Amino acid sequence: MAHDLFETHRKDLHDLSDTIWHNPELAFEERAAHDSITDFFVKAGIGTVTKNYLLETAFKVEYVTGKGSNKNTDKKEIPCVAFFSEYDALPGIGHACGHNLIAVVGVAAFLKLIVALDQIGILARVVLLGSPGEEGGGGKIWLKQKGALEGVDLALMSHPASRTLCLNTITQSIKRLKATFHGENAHGTTPWRGRNALDAAVLAYSNINALRHWMHPSMRAHGIFTDGGKAPNIIPDRAELLFYFRAPNKRELQPLLDRAEECFKAGAAATGCTVQIREQSVAYDSVVQNPVLGRIYEERMEALGYKFPPKTERPFRGSTDMGDVSRVVPAIHPWFRIPCNNAPGHSVPFAEAAKSDDSFVSAMDSADGLAYTALEVLKNKELFEEMKKTFTETWNS
Repeated sequence: MAHDLFETHRKDLHDLSDTIWHNPELAFEERAAHDSITDFFVKAGIGTVTKNYLLETAFKVEYVTGKGSNKNTDKKEIPCVAFFSEYDALPGIGHACGHNLIAVVGVAAFLKLIVALDQIGILARVVLLGSPGEEGGGGKIWLKQKGALEGVDLALMSHPASRTLCLNTITQSIKRLKATFHGENAHGTTPWRGRNALDAAVLAYSNINALRHWMHPSMRAHGIFTDGGKAPNIIPDRAELLFYFRAPNKRELQPLLDRAEECFKAGAAATGCTVQIREQSVAYDSVVQNPVLGRIYEERMEALGYKFPPKTERPFRGSTDMGDVSRVVPAIHPWFRIPCNNAPGHSVPFAEAAKSDDSFVSAMDSADGLAYTALEVLKNKELFEEMKKTFTETWNS
């Protein structure tokens, strides 16, 4: 891979990762991260930068390669690669999902690819999409619905983890539901005069636990109480549960959501309360890793010294709105190992690991893997066609 432009800005990328890590922002509030990344491109004079692209904290950077041969070419005829950057944080524990690293992986992959394509004179559109709100907000889904993927031929991004993974990983579809129970206040010494909303929520929580006997091992349900009353001597007239439900894909998720809704309603009915069930996110679909892109990425990362688990091993790796992207265009969403002492994502130790120099090095290696993957399919028409063919076969099977 060509490194000149990337090496010129390597320290800038390290500083950018640090800045985002030290200033965590929640979903759709990532104004400082948005400005830091887009200002980098504007200052460097690289590509066409569109701030606040379709969403307030999203952005788009576009660069057409080919050393001027593109001036009279219809954009629709030019192959287009999209990289994604994420940069939102988690409540209370900052960048415990390492989105500071994901942000700069996208930038670095973009820089590496445009240089390589320019050097060999390949005509292509290279796009970097800044996608906010991955943690529950479905930023990529909103961008997709607003047309951000129109004309895109392949999409790539990668994610830090305790292991290096790609083709054999399993992600899950996810939906977040909030159930708010409404009852009637009474003094704690005369509970029969009230309707205990907390009892309703406790029963609903227990119902979900009982539901686990029905759930397939590939499904998940995890929830918390977000409101349980104000004082022990006041019968609560309001209580609230927040639950995440997961399944292998959206089709299999829906029956689980239907059963969960009945569990919430049953808790309310048993206590004489009412319940309001609200969606807290759009449903994410599971990721479909394109086998051609994944094969190239794995080969490149192995050449850089990274090890992948046996193909027979099928580890779970949470949920991501990149799943919906992978069902529109050929895509990969691999995981790259950072030195986190096997700490799980969404933990304080993982957040600490995400700011280390060694983790930044791993992120840059993954960026190299993504850029190399895109370069190979753009250089080789047969690979490009195989990528599209396997994508089509996925949906016809």
